[in-house]
Amino acid sequence: MELSRRRFVQLGAGGLGLLPALVPATARAATLVDPLSGNDLEYKYVLRLVGDPTLDSIYAHLQPDTTSDVVGSILYGAPVAILGQTNGEKLWYGGTTWYQVPLTYGKGWIYESLLGDHPTDGVFGTPLPPPLPEPARRPAPIGSGRSILVSLADQFVWAFEGNAVVLAVACTSGGTGLETPAGDYAVKKHVRNYMFNSPWPKGSPYWYSSEEASYATLFHGAGYFLHDAPWRRIFGPESQGGSGPLGKDNTGSHGCVNLPYWQARFLYNWAADGTPVRVQ
Repeated sequence: MELSRRRFVQLGAGGLGLLPALVPATARAATLVDPLSGNDLEYKYVLRLVGDPTLDSIYAHLQPDTTSDVVGSILYGAPVAILGQTNGEKLWYGGTTWYQVPLTYGKGWIYESLLGDHPTDGVFGTPLPPPLPEPARRPAPIGSGRSILVSLADQFVWAFEGNAVVLAVACTSGGTGLETPAGDYAVKKHVRNYMFNSPWPKGSPYWYSSEEASYATLFHGAGYFLHDAPWRRIFGPESQGGSGPLGKDNTGSHGCVNLPYWQARFLYNWAADGTPVRVQ
């Protein structure tokens, strides 16, 4: 995507539905809205209402209005399960209905005009993957209090209360050339609704369009955060090693540790300044 989150929301807010155990293949996506064995949920497709070829997805919101936090994204043409509906903000291109959909982590709300019974131009999109299980080997906590561990090899984050795990979730660290540095750090600052602006000029291979994170927890230097990345659909090892610019689903971050919305929000509220953070 090459459009800031809030401006994109003005064009159309949406979300990415989770269809567990489905292989992300467009040929298979075409059959998802057929009556599914043992599944009585209604399914719709995400519509492409914007002609901009640089855009590939829409956003899901925390509440049924565009001023609420963005909690996830979904590709054009992807099928989404409908969990419920309610009245919310009326946008210029539709009515007042919003649909609640499941995400890989949590749920979100999509505006009615962004969903339809058939994908735009018959082009099917890939549904979200299921959440990743915890790796077999768990790192040791730091000390007897609260601590955060980031595994670069596993692309996974743990939060500990003493020896007890209170959070375990896949993440995305810095990609090739801007790897997240390993080391022992501590939470330094909490920033709500932090706008990330590229320190690299346009034309640099590292340049990126401005994006806003709802919950950003600084742990190293002036720019290494644990933060939500609602524009990202893939976390874990598969979010690394792909071709193309950093910040995409398979190319890693620009150095921060990206997390799903709900887990970033938890850490933001749970980890006080001074909480140890180990990146290894």
